[in-house]
Amino acid sequence: MTSPRPLLTVLIASLALVLVACGPQEGTGVGAAPPPATEPAPTSDPPTTPDPDAPVSSAPDATICAPDSTECSDTAPDPSAAPCPPEGCTGEGPAVTYEPVEIVPTAQGEPREIPWESADVSADGTEVTLRWWSGVAPCTVLADVRVVETDTTVTITLVQASEHPPEADVYCTEQAIATQHTITLDAPLGDRELVDGAA
Repeated sequence: MTSPRPLLTVLIASLALVLVACGPQEGTGVGAAPPPATEPAPTSDPPTTPDPDAPVSSAPDATICAPDSTECSDTAPDPSAAPCPPEGCTGEGPAVTYEPVEIVPTAQGEPREIPWESADVSADGTEVTLRWWSGVAPCTVLADVRVVETDTTVTITLVQASEHPPEADVYCTEQAIATQHTITLDAPLGDRELVDGAA
């Protein structure tokens, strides 16, 4: 009688040949490295043409201030229009409150002439209110206002200095203060030109 062992060996060998011949292809199956991931090819959107009717803005959700207007709109009246300030639209931006100051004749710091930003003349022409941006007292005070009146011009020069001497060890903060000062002229301004002596 024949032993079952050689028959079993033949069956195992045949099965192994079948598996090798018909087995999984390279790169697949158990223990094989996964195929490399493929990323979708980048798509480039065609360039868009700006819509001329779209709102113009330099800030997200900003509205546009029309010159000399208190109204806001979503479209700019011209390319140079600025976004509305948070407080709402005004032609000149948010209102500024100017603090009246007086001359401090005891100022000891180095005097320096500074330009003023605007001047308002009273209805009778005898008073001129000057407005400018100043530093914080006592580091910056109005030390003098020089006025020279002629037949054709009135020249006004603002002079600022510190209250303390230059060698004093004083800490000063850098702040801009909206400041104003009113002077009285010797004669009404009339047709004479108002000149900034520090400009």
